[in-house]
Amino acid sequence: MLFGALHGRWLAGTLAGMGYVLALYRRGAIVDAIAAHVTTNALIACVVLAMGRWSL
Repeated sequence: MLFGALHGRWLAGTLAGMGYVLALYRRGAIVDAIAAHVTTNALIACVVLAMGRWSL
């Protein structure tokens, strides 16, 4: 919940944070959660650059 609260889109942030926690617990490596977060940010950046949706 805290991860979501720290983002402008709290519902999307909360769901993403829950996914990152699942990635962490799956193998017990924080690197997996970090990689998932980096991947999410990269995909959002691609959408922003391709479509000009700067509000994301």
